[in-house]
Amino acid sequence: MGLEQLAVKIRRREGGFYKALYQLAISVRHVTCPVIVPLHRALYYERRFRKTAWHYLRRVFYWEPLFKSICREVGPRFRLIGGIPWMEGSLDIRIGSDVTLNGITTLSGATVWGTPTLQIGDHSYIGYQVTITVGPSIRIGRHVLVADRVSLVGYDGHPKDPVERANHRPAPREEGRPIIIEDNVWICSYATVLRGVTVGEGAIVAAHAVVTEDVPPYTVVAGNPARVVKKLSRGIR
Repeated sequence: MGLEQLAVKIRRREGGFYKALYQLAISVRHVTCPVIVPLHRALYYERRFRKTAWHYLRRVFYWEPLFKSICREVGPRFRLIGGIPWMEGSLDIRIGSDVTLNGITTLSGATVWGTPTLQIGDHSYIGYQVTITVGPSIRIGRHVLVADRVSLVGYDGHPKDPVERANHRPAPREEGRPIIIEDNVWICSYATVLRGVTVGEGAIVAAHAVVTEDVPPYTVVAGNPARVVKKLSRGIR
């Protein structure tokens, strides 16, 4: 009798023997280990320290040097979290000082532009699972917060004509335009900023917003397509 047949007989409890095996399996599933607070607390902090140290070593001696090797400029105190970004195409990457970039991101350069430019200014933060698709260029200013799962789409990638798409042709160069994110901008989770858009200084792009037009400085935009819903004082940073 194979293991699958045995498992079926136990689940069906066919007879006293298999019923006893079923009850034994149920009992084993509910076995717990008593908590010895000093011991298990020490093990908890040991595990936490070990994982933190291993993460630090990988970041400092592996992830960051590898990523910096493909960038034109990287300022001091650059921090890469959780791995190395997924790269598609060629990019001229220029990163300022005190920048934090999450490794679970996608950085894509449109091949029709040769080597597009991605610039990230000082003290900016790029969150988890952010997708940055660069047409001719994307410039992110200083003190910019880009939250998790944001998309900056500077190039359509695929042509509108179905025959061209079927033949794996890229979109024409006209489908790519620069994106400019000025200083002190906050782009909230799941927002999308499309090609040709400038997000003005101090603006906030609300979660899930789809930005198709320029955003005035010191405003909050929300919705699809995004519209101004609030004006901010220039004293707020």
